[in-house]
Amino acid sequence: MLSLQSVLLLNRMAEDKKILEWEAPEFGYIEKEPAWFLSAGLIAAVFLIFAIWQKNLLFAIFIIVATIVVFVWAKKEPEMLLFKLNESGLGIGDRKFYPWSNLEHFSLIKSHVEQDKFAELMVRRDEKINPLLKIHIPPGRLDEIREFLHGHLKEEEYEESFMDAIERIAKF
Repeated sequence: MLSLQSVLLLNRMAEDKKILEWEAPEFGYIEKEPAWFLSAGLIAAVFLIFAIWQKNLLFAIFIIVATIVVFVWAKKEPEMLLFKLNESGLGIGDRKFYPWSNLEHFSLIKSHVEQDKFAELMVRRDEKINPLLKIHIPPGRLDEIREFLHGHLKEEEYEESFMDAIERIAKF
C-alpha cells in the first residue's frame, strides 16, 4: 500500500510531465557593422577628451574600460538555451528554475519577430533588482505558450521602458 507522501509525489511527477520545451538564444543578437563600432568609438573619444579636459583621470579610465566592455559584449553571440514550462515553474537550461510562486505576471511581444525571428516572453519576477526575464520564443508557439501560462500567471500589457528603447535604437 502506498503512503500519502508517495501518492502526492507520484501526482506531482505526473503533473510535471505536462511540459513545454523550446530552444532559443539567451538574448537577441544584432550583428554590428563596422560603422557601429566606429560611431561608438567616436562617442567614447568625445567623452575621453572631455574627461582629459576636466583633468578627471578616474572618468577617463572609466571611459576606456567601459568602451572595451561594450565592444566585447557587442561581438558576443548568444548561447542557445533550452526553456521549459511545467506545472512547477519555468526552467532556463541547467542554470535557473523559477517556481510559479516567485513569478507575478507575463507579457508576450510579437513585434520583435521580424528583427530576430523570435517573439519575446516577458516574465516579471517577485524581486526588486532586475525583476524582468526576457525570453525568446518561436512565433509559431505563441498561442500554446500563452494558454499554458494562463493556467499559472496573469497576462499584462508590456510597456517598453526607456532603457528598452535605447537598447533598440543602439542595436544592442
